[in-house]
Amino acid sequence: MKWSFILALLLLSMKASAEDVLPIYVFEIRPLIYQDDNKEVKGEWLDGFEKLSKESGIKFHYQFVSIPRLEIFLSGKKPGCNLTLLRTKAREKMNIQFIYDHPVKTIFKVYQRGNDIRRWNLKDLSYNKKVKIITNTSVAIDILKEKNIEAELLFNLNSIVHMLLMKRVDLVVASNLAIEKMPEFHDRKVIVVQEVKTLSHGIGCSQATAKNILDKLQKSAKKLHLVF
Repeated sequence: MKWSFILALLLLSMKASAEDVLPIYVFEIRPLIYQDDNKEVKGEWLDGFEKLSKESGIKFHYQFVSIPRLEIFLSGKKPGCNLTLLRTKAREKMNIQFIYDHPVKTIFKVYQRGNDIRRWNLKDLSYNKKVKIITNTSVAIDILKEKNIEAELLFNLNSIVHMLLMKRVDLVVASNLAIEKMPEFHDRKVIVVQEVKTLSHGIGCSQATAKNILDKLQKSAKKLHLVF
């Protein structure tokens, strides 16, 4: 009887400990959040992530994945969250639950080379198929489809900007969060020519994530008033 009681306490302790560790699925966006050559998590967002972890009492276990895999995980049967997920109708239909919206919105914009003579407008592109457009997110692909515009998808933003400067593509459609922190933007090698759409982004979690974890995250995020 005594050993049964001890075993029960041990199992409860292990369960509580497991619930205090939450997988955080991360899509690399340099310089905001990424892994260095030693696989250490770095970036401007990390300090805010760790503040949220400390305030909520939940240990974050970062897992770097592609956007498609991130969506699979968050719509699946395992617990986990993304702390800066774009809120879209498609993701809500995947049963990803958004528990907090960051106060600052994400703005998708059209970028082109600063030394180009012509300034493009999306209205010109719906019938001009010769202009090559590239983006780093499927969200932008969907936005452009609504305007009858096709674009190539490549997830690495650094590669995309390189392709733009090397004149392998004409335009980039991306969110302002990362591209406007890049040196190419500050040097005006890459400039904004048009805003396309504004979306909310926030904490998105799988339905399998424990309610007490979600409550802690939501309460802590509101208290800290974090901005990513």
